[in-house]
Amino acid sequence: SKSVRAGWQRMIKGYLMADDRPKAVFQLVDIRHKPSAEDRLMRSWLEEAGVPWAVVITKADKVAKSKRLERYQEIAEVLELDETVPFFPTSVSERSGTDDLHAWIKALLDAADHTEPEADG
Repeated sequence: SKSVRAGWQRMIKGYLMADDRPKAVFQLVDIRHKPSAEDRLMRSWLEEAGVPWAVVITKADKVAKSKRLERYQEIAEVLELDETVPFFPTSVSERSGTDDLHAWIKALLDAADHTEPEADG
């Protein structure tokens, strides 16, 4: 319903804009489906919030390897992603994509360690 969606919108935007907001957000997108209106809306909220975020494509193994690039391009186009948005195709069954994702997380955490003030002690 519209009232439920409005409630979710307030909650999510409040979370993304809060002083103690997350260090990063992962927008999960199933490779088998075209991104929805809600996916596009989430993308705009993430952009507006200014929080680091990445798109994680799930279930890459569910699409033939010969069709994956086409699906990645469609997702990037529908979400209006540019080259600055990290994009991680993943597959649990193929055990792929997580190394790059972990490296991105580590880089964010390392950067945060260098920018946070040291505690007095």
